[in-house]
Amino acid sequence: MSITSDVARDIDRVLRPLEGHGLYRNNAFRVTGLPTDVSNRQVRRHREETQNPYYVTPVPDGEVPLPPSDDPDALRAAFEVLRDPLARLVHELFWIRPDQNSRHKRAVFVHSRALEATTPDGRVAQEETWDDWRVGLRLLAEAFVAEETWERVRQRAAEIDDPRLSVAVLRALRDRLPEHVIGVSVGLVVRAAGSGQELAEPQMKVLRGAGFEPRLVRDVSRGAVEPFTDRVRNACETARQTVPSAGLSAATELLEETTPALATCAAVLGNDDDVVGACRDEVARAVNNCVLGFVNVYVEKAPGALSSGPVLDLLREARALASSPSVTTLLDNNITDIENYRAGRRAGVPAEANLGCAPLLISFLIGGALSWWLMYNVVDIGPIWSTLVAIFGGFVAIGAVAQVVEFFQDLGR
Repeated sequence: MSITSDVARDIDRVLRPLEGHGLYRNNAFRVTGLPTDVSNRQVRRHREETQNPYYVTPVPDGEVPLPPSDDPDALRAAFEVLRDPLARLVHELFWIRPDQNSRHKRAVFVHSRALEATTPDGRVAQEETWDDWRVGLRLLAEAFVAEETWERVRQRAAEIDDPRLSVAVLRALRDRLPEHVIGVSVGLVVRAAGSGQELAEPQMKVLRGAGFEPRLVRDVSRGAVEPFTDRVRNACETARQTVPSAGLSAATELLEETTPALATCAAVLGNDDDVVGACRDEVARAVNNCVLGFVNVYVEKAPGALSSGPVLDLLREARALASSPSVTTLLDNNITDIENYRAGRRAGVPAEANLGCAPLLISFLIGGALSWWLMYNVVDIGPIWSTLVAIFGGFVAIGAVAQVVEFFQDLGR
């Protein structure tokens, strides 16, 4: 494994407890109530104090965003974090330093306040919270590109004096921490999208306007929706393996299964994103293939099955999903072909069949009787010839009636 992979794995390990609402709640300095410039000796002394049965959690003085914790398990975990030089440095960056400038201090305060006022599923109750989100994210974006921030990081690494805080690690932190902050917001967007796209759009709009590099926001967002794009692809693969005779039910199930995942992807990435378009095309194409598989089976065996049912409805739903011109054209052509087939089949039914047996028999008898009467009474050619002419006249009458019916059918079309 390369050094870069080792560094990335180490940083991910440190950041994992700081995901979502844990960004500030699980911060070791928040939990212990210690300042970020505390010495290792002071950390050990404070740890011993917390193990005293008479220990009282200190009351915050208003200079920190969140109060310390009195949970023994949380305290034990926090003290372990402070023993890890990389973890300690990261936790310092997401907390208030005694000597820090006002911009960084305000960023932590405002961003933590916004996060605490937002539910885990991304709901925001008050308009003031959106102001906090806008200001907090903007200030953090500015802090992560400010050279003074990373000069301070290099200084702290020198003070800690641990070989694990190498130049490569500090460089990786500079790239990774903005991604992590973006990921906190994107995680809220993903969860909000599960309750409705209208809840997710404001959070995503604020994030895009915060000042982070657009490419970074896009990459983090795409990574966050990978479970949903995988779900879409797996569902499409399952549908493609369905036997043609079950094509309609497979297409229906595919649309039902992928609709929530596609909505989440669109809420996070936007409808115009290439990943969203590719997923929509894949579903549309899979639905098209399932429906056509069914059509090809029944067009010969049971043509009547295509005269009703959800064949066209499913293709039209797939058409509404399609994103690229090629898939859109494919579905348009198939919809047109099936519509023409249905119209042609209705038009191609013999006129005699439309008439039914009784009208045909009546037309035959009337035509035959009239011909027999004319031949036998007006032109006397004998009963045998009159009977033959009557039979011929009956068939002529059937043909005439059929032509009249077909004429009116043509007018109706």
